[in-house]
Amino acid sequence: IRVIADEIQKFMKKKGKSVIIVTHTERLLEEITPTHVHILCNGEMVSSGGPELIKEVHHKGYCRFLQVCRGEKK
Repeated sequence: IRVIADEIQKFMKKKGKSVIIVTHTERLLEEITPTHVHILCNGEMVSSGGPELIKEVHHKGYCRFLQVCRGEKK
C-alpha cells in the first residue's frame, strides 16, 4: 500500500492533476491525506467535507450516514 500511496502522491503533485480514490478501508488513507471526502450511500452523496470526515466515520461509525441515506435523519 505504501508504494501505491507514494505513486499517487507523486502524480498528485503534477500541475492540473487530480485523483479520485474509492475505498472502504482506512489503510490507504493513513498514507494519503485527501483534500476532499465524500460519503456515498446507494450511489448518492450523503455528506462531504475534509479529512476530518474520515476521523468522524472512524470514531462514530457509518450509521449516521446510513440514516441520512434512508431519509431517517438530516
